[in-house]
Amino acid sequence: MPIDAQWDAESIELEEVGKRLNKHQMKVTSLRGKRYQLYANGQLIGEVSREQLAEGLDLLVQAKFPTVMQSQEVLNLVQQRQRLLYKTWRQSIKSSDEELPAKVVEQAAELDAKARQLCQPKLIAIRLVPVTDGGS
Repeated sequence: MPIDAQWDAESIELEEVGKRLNKHQMKVTSLRGKRYQLYANGQLIGEVSREQLAEGLDLLVQAKFPTVMQSQEVLNLVQQRQRLLYKTWRQSIKSSDEELPAKVVEQAAELDAKARQLCQPKLIAIRLVPVTDGGS
């Protein structure tokens, strides 16, 4: 789950949001190499150590990891929908119109459908490649 920059960082930390709501960890033990390149769906995500993998690598801090990028897209769609509905609601108060215009309802439904589609489970191909002594 992405963290919105407008959220109160101290509250997020106090509530342990990352531990309670976000659990996307990869654990690999008995590796021989010291460092590995992490790939997801063929894209290089980053370089990680054997120790990180043995302890359990938090994939949510890997900005390029597919689920992190996807969750950011979902957050953006939710925020767009919220702004659209809020703006229209505020305008309806001024005009005493109780119903949202059909166009706005349709746009909000489209944003919602896109977000829900992005939330569907997807397979992710993960690959670890040992880093040679010459670097990555």
